[in-house]
Amino acid sequence: MQSLRMTNEMNELAGIKTYSVNELRTVAADDRHAVRDEALRRHNLAAKKLAKLQKEVAELETLLKEVM
Repeated sequence: MQSLRMTNEMNELAGIKTYSVNELRTVAADDRHAVRDEALRRHNLAAKKLAKLQKEVAELETLLKEVM
């Protein structure tokens, strides 16, 4: 019975990736560790995107200096 309960809880937590920030705040009272993990996951994705964009900007600045 406990295994079924754990499976249900895990299925519910798997859906957390689609939650909005407000929904995450609501869930935080129920499972703060899952919310923390999701926040870290979103932060890592944003950090990777930012690093990629910064690299592209640096490449474009280098190209601009070469053209001028």
